[in-house]
Amino acid sequence: MKKIILSLVILSLFTFSCERDDGITYTTPDYISGKWVFDKVGTINPQPVYTVIYQNYQNDASCIKDNFLLNADGTFSINDYEPSGTTCVNNATTGSYTIVNKDVTFSYTENNLVVLKTYTIIALSYTELTIASDENGVTTFYKLIRE
Repeated sequence: MKKIILSLVILSLFTFSCERDDGITYTTPDYISGKWVFDKVGTINPQPVYTVIYQNYQNDASCIKDNFLLNADGTFSINDYEPSGTTCVNNATTGSYTIVNKDVTFSYTENNLVVLKTYTIIALSYTELTIASDENGVTTFYKLIRE
């Protein structure tokens, strides 16, 4: 009798533990798309230990803050505002971007040449993004805030 009850318990476990399709589709949240405003810029200080020293990102107070606009379709706009007389001019760069692992590569045309610029994502949440780029042997870090 014990063997029969044990067999029924084991059989019921197999019967009721199977996955069922409840119609729910799970997706990964898109944290990267949106408008990201430059907040801080940092460099590595090797003394006494390697640390990143951040300073406020310099925006002209009379202009809109410099920002990235990353669209979900893989296009972007980097908006760089500078004062020009009594107004501000946006020196925008537009193109496409791809993400592979932790690297975001921007592709755009400048002076009839295709430029590829890669940043490494250091930290990403829904409200904050920290990226780094290496140019001429110098690593620069940028902290951005979602607007």
